[in-house]
Amino acid sequence: MAVRPWTREEVLLAINLYCKLPYARLTQRSAEVKDLARILGRTPSAISMRCCNYAQFDPKESNRVKGLSHVAKFDKAIWDEVNTDWERFAVECEQILKAINPLQNNAPQDREATSILDTEYPIGNDKEQTVRIRVGQQFFRETVLAAYNHQCCITGLHSDALLIASHIKPWKNSNPKTERTNPHNGLCLSPLYDKAFDAGFMTMDEECRIVFSPLLWDCASREVAQNFFRRYEGKKLFLPERFSPQQLFFEYHRRHIFKSK
Repeated sequence: MAVRPWTREEVLLAINLYCKLPYARLTQRSAEVKDLARILGRTPSAISMRCCNYAQFDPKESNRVKGLSHVAKFDKAIWDEVNTDWERFAVECEQILKAINPLQNNAPQDREATSILDTEYPIGNDKEQTVRIRVGQQFFRETVLAAYNHQCCITGLHSDALLIASHIKPWKNSNPKTERTNPHNGLCLSPLYDKAFDAGFMTMDEECRIVFSPLLWDCASREVAQNFFRRYEGKKLFLPERFSPQQLFFEYHRRHIFKSK
């Protein structure tokens, strides 16, 4: 029997699933893998193998994961294309899912049955932009949380309800194509540290160690400062298993956001 070639749309959905699931869940027994296999008419093992091969694109994960097959040049070309416009990739995946699986178009992401694309938005020139932003934000959150294995990279807190996908370089200052939805521009933080980071009371040095602003100590009692901040000062972040934060984003944060004095 001839092997059915993978289409561009199928590869995009496989990359989408790879981004949104921790590596340990990219197995043929995973519900999300089974759902995508059903949608594409392929076996769960084929979906799992395809997704796992994308670890080769991430230097850190490729060193950790062994026994991968050679990745197709076709997939590598699409991966490189994804990296030039993360928001477009997120929107295109939503559109593909909606087209091929209209009754349950978000099954691989284990979300509500209604697609973001089906949400009612005000009619006007900004509707398309609003949809792109919403889809991009959803993709960014799911991908960043999956990369950090759904744990705060400072405290290890592991409840999605208490986790935020934080932008290192602020969303409003980021390039819409290459930075806003780019998971390399993300940290998984609990709300207190997300606020401290956004407000410039905390940053990370070149070794991803936590640095607090001197101004922070005037905002809390000695006990609070010790329990919630000083105990973490100088400690290294729990780094993600993929999409490690890029130093260029931290450099921006240190230069433009952090309150050094």
